[in-house]
Amino acid sequence: MTRSAGKGRGLQLAFIAGLGIAGLAARPAVAQPICPETEPYVFILLPESGSMSWAPPCSPGEIAAGLCTWRCDTGDCWVPLQGDDPSSKLYQAKQALHASLSGTSGLQLGFASFNQDALAVRAKHWLYQAAGAGVYIPGWGAFPASGSQEVFGALWNCSSGSGEGCSYANPADLNDAWEIARMRQLPKLGKAFTETVNFYIRTGGTIYQVRYAPAAGATPGAATTVTETVWRCNTSLSCSSLIGQTSIPFDPAAELLTTNERVSRTNPGLGYFGYDVADTAALNTCSSWDSNTDTAADAYHGYDLRWPTDASDVRGAAYSLGDVIPQDWLADHRDAILKRLAPNLSLDPAAAPDFRTSPYFQDSRQGTDDFLRLKAEAARPLLATGQAPLGGALQAFRSWRTGTWDDTAMMEDFDWGCRRHYLVVITGSDGGDDCSGTNACASTSALYSMYGVKTYVVGFGVTNPSPTLLSCMASSGGTTAPYRPRTRQELTDTLTSIFNAIKAGS
Repeated sequence: MTRSAGKGRGLQLAFIAGLGIAGLAARPAVAQPICPETEPYVFILLPESGSMSWAPPCSPGEIAAGLCTWRCDTGDCWVPLQGDDPSSKLYQAKQALHASLSGTSGLQLGFASFNQDALAVRAKHWLYQAAGAGVYIPGWGAFPASGSQEVFGALWNCSSGSGEGCSYANPADLNDAWEIARMRQLPKLGKAFTETVNFYIRTGGTIYQVRYAPAAGATPGAATTVTETVWRCNTSLSCSSLIGQTSIPFDPAAELLTTNERVSRTNPGLGYFGYDVADTAALNTCSSWDSNTDTAADAYHGYDLRWPTDASDVRGAAYSLGDVIPQDWLADHRDAILKRLAPNLSLDPAAAPDFRTSPYFQDSRQGTDDFLRLKAEAARPLLATGQAPLGGALQAFRSWRTGTWDDTAMMEDFDWGCRRHYLVVITGSDGGDDCSGTNACASTSALYSMYGVKTYVVGFGVTNPSPTLLSCMASSGGTTAPYRPRTRQELTDTLTSIFNAIKAGS
């Protein structure tokens, strides 16, 4: 960070200018600067709600132009790897913010995200690809076909949703793309790759029972072999006519933390399973932002996935680094935020940034744990789960910003009288706020009118032509209207333009 001359220097210039007016009235007037150039304070609020695991809008034309890869006609579409998917809003938001901040300097930055008490990852799942063909189904062909993909990992109740593929009464119709996709999304093998799973398919009016049995010694996340057995069902009580049995090699294609939220056949509401099968869980996600003072609430069974609070700063708790990265005149905190977006940079600053979430967790539980621990405690990812308490988060920022942080900064930051103040809010929700009780617009209005904090609002993938709350937040926050980028590149360009405008004093 480049230190500027400071508030004291600004006062000196004002005093000298006053002397010039009083004692040198006969000389031509010369404009005197009141403040030297100073770095503005910029606070960034990034959402981690479950809807951030969905995709923003992406049209066939945008795909053809290379702007996006997962077709999503109207926004908020399911994507195969959910929050770990490069097409998800959370992945792209982290990627875009990282790119824009990496190319920006001269800002005193702060950062926070939404509250997630008792945050836990119960298990992870893997997307596997068949390296060979399965049993031949009469009138259909090999099932699974070589190259098709299926999800392996922790099992969940087949009743989560409409049940296709889970029973003789509700087989997955091989001619129905949604039903067969749902059946492939239904996890097999179990969290330790030791469990056998039965499911049902139908073609030409005939129902078949399919069994996947893992090979002995199978390891989650590694190449494995599955023994497939298929029987034709004669009645609901008898699936005993053996069609065939074969061993299928499967190779891992990707890993993910599931954040399913709905069962729907239609775009944009496409989905296969409900909330009760998510790998991640958190409490009190409607309360506020995640503060640095709720460490006890953050832990799940004694294990904490949030960021530990460093309380060593002699200026007090308002300047501690933890879940909140505070604005600070002594440090720009850019690197700390970049590591929050791509945690692998905490382990190797020269590495290519990794914006996924699942790879930061161990593949299996330890001992009697009912959750997964991190592979490295220094690398902690942001997770998409829970609600979006936009109003509560803004109220929390307002209280923090105008409380002891403000009091200390006014006294100790020599450049205080010369700095400009900004808040950048990124959201992926059309409505803006999933939670009731606190008015986000009122907070941005008070921050601007009472404290001079301008609020930039970025609705990533927001398709609502008139996002009322977001428009109110921007206009009352002094920036006229919200931005509505659709693609990652548009989001990167938007954030870069905002940061450049802030540096220019807009």
